[in-house]
Amino acid sequence: MGKIKKYKGTFLTFYQARIIARTLGLKSKREWEKLKDRPKNIPFNPHLPYKEYGWTSYPDFLNYKPYKPIEKFLPFEQAREFVRSLGLKKARAEWAQYSRSGKKPENIPSTPKVVYKEKYKGLRDWVGLPEKSFLPFTKARKKEWDLLCKQGKRPTNIPICPNAHYKEFKGYADFFGYKRGSKAKKNKG
Repeated sequence: MGKIKKYKGTFLTFYQARIIARTLGLKSKREWEKLKDRPKNIPFNPHLPYKEYGWTSYPDFLNYKPYKPIEKFLPFEQAREFVRSLGLKKARAEWAQYSRSGKKPENIPSTPKVVYKEKYKGLRDWVGLPEKSFLPFTKARKKEWDLLCKQGKRPTNIPICPNAHYKEFKGYADFFGYKRGSKAKKNKG
């Protein structure tokens, strides 16, 4: 097979391009797309021009084992019991770090909120920490939350991410009591 024509030049054949791509040691399509020094004679989207010349998949092209999501996670109670046995003290930060560490078993999901929708009660419950009791939305919104956060003095009874905690949340401008488009003019209420 000859070379595939492209704008202002020619691409390598699929087989030539695959040999070069495999030497790069990439492990995903995303890594291929982020590669700054990609060979100019290999297309950015190789699946398009090589579709009829031998292309099967990015794992084949780059020579990596594709990620296959585990079909079966442990039942919620077992998974939560395992996670609680880790003794994490900071729910969000430590769970995220552990999930990315490579130590987490494959049958424990990184995103329990998605996998165990009906039974999941929040990250603090997942890792075994007592739930924080936050101020009701109307009281939390009256505090100078943004200023307190910047000063490192945010009361522990106001969540760091009010948008994720309060159903009534309509945006930070509303939460901070500002009129739309202006931080200078405070709403009353």
